[in-house]
Amino acid sequence: MTYYKLTIQKITIFLALIIFICHSSFSQIKYQTILTYANRDSIDTGVSSMIRNVRENGKMIPIEKKFYINKKEVDKVKYDTRKYADSIMFISDIPLQIITLDLDGDTISKAFINTTHLYTGMYIEFYKNGKTKIKGNYYDSTLDTTKFESKGILQSEIVPLPYGYKDGNWTYYDINGKLIKNETFEKGEKNNAR
Repeated sequence: MTYYKLTIQKITIFLALIIFICHSSFSQIKYQTILTYANRDSIDTGVSSMIRNVRENGKMIPIEKKFYINKKEVDKVKYDTRKYADSIMFISDIPLQIITLDLDGDTISKAFINTTHLYTGMYIEFYKNGKTKIKGNYYDSTLDTTKFESKGILQSEIVPLPYGYKDGNWTYYDINGKLIKNETFEKGEKNNAR
């Protein structure tokens, strides 16, 4: 009899452990972190490269390659990093944490992008001196299940809520870290400004 009680206790503990592990692994959203580069001083968002060729024995031979981010020349590593980030943002099937660096390697912003490629969750933007410029949240959309009755049968319809809207408190600071203003949003709608 004691053997069976001990076995039941072991099984109960084992099942509780499995439930805990499953719950904790499924309840946490996993993000892939992507680094990208941008020219802090430019609103142009393009990346490009230029190859200068010379004709030798009837063949075009590249003699010079230049790489640009936002019209500023960069090294190939930064160029390739930016090209990779630009491509992965539009094909990823998992949420991404995007860390944008300026061309000197200082952080411009940190943001999260969901699987529909729009901002979600925390957003922070920084000045060159490292101080926070903007801090806010984007509406972290989850699926809303709406129940309705059709022909006497209770059914469920999955309705996706909007992604990428400012939500909650947004704070703006000057270059010295002094608060400039606060704004409050609810799913993209501005409530007040101070």
